[in-house]
Amino acid sequence: MSKYPLKVVRKLLVDVIYRPNTASRADLDIFTTPLHGIIDQINMEHKMGVIMGDMNVDLLKHTTHDATDTYVDGIYSRGFSTLFKANNNHSYIDNTT
Repeated sequence: MSKYPLKVVRKLLVDVIYRPNTASRADLDIFTTPLHGIIDQINMEHKMGVIMGDMNVDLLKHTTHDATDTYVDGIYSRGFSTLFKANNNHSYIDNTT
C-alpha cells in the first residue's frame, strides 16, 4: 500500500498507433483524419488522453510540407501537443501526442 494514495480525477485514455512508412500505406492525409477524429472523441468525452506510437512524421517539415502542417495544426488546435526526442539526423519522426 502506498504512503501517498492517488486521487483519481478523470480517466486516462492511452492509445498506441503505428503509421507505416511504406509507399502504399504511408499517405499522411489518410492517417491524419482518423487521428484527429480520435482526439475529437477524447475531447468530447472530457477525458485525458495520450496517443503514442511510431507516427513516421517528421515534425520539422511542418513549415514546408502541407500534410505535415495539417497533422501538427490539427493536434495543437484540439488542445494536444507533441513530445519527441531529437536524433542525430536532425529530424523529429518519432513523437507522442
